[in-house]
Amino acid sequence: SRLTASPMQRLFEPAVNLRLAVWYVARLSERFSAQKPLVAAAYNAGPVAVIQWIGDRVEADTDEFVETIPFREAREYVKKWMSTRVVYDLVHGGVGLERAVQSIPLKLNLRVNAGVHF
Repeated sequence: SRLTASPMQRLFEPAVNLRLAVWYVARLSERFSAQKPLVAAAYNAGPVAVIQWIGDRVEADTDEFVETIPFREAREYVKKWMSTRVVYDLVHGGVGLERAVQSIPLKLNLRVNAGVHF
């Protein structure tokens, strides 16, 4: 039962898991200035990895940054997320192709804010 479930067991409850995921994505969004490609990369590979990939750069073209992600799984995750975002905006957002594509920035601000780092 829910009352006797350990904290670890509660992670498998959809409502608890979803609340934690929303909290985590919100913190990543704060950390990476709501830049969705960086948030997606951090969600997949962790914020510490993304900060390492950024290095001392302060700006990068989005496509260049994504193509240089050293882990194929993370790189493909970000690409899939970006294309899914555009399709979602087209199908469910009621926007045209030009506006849907604009939801993905051409350049990324690589200045990282303080925040979650695990």
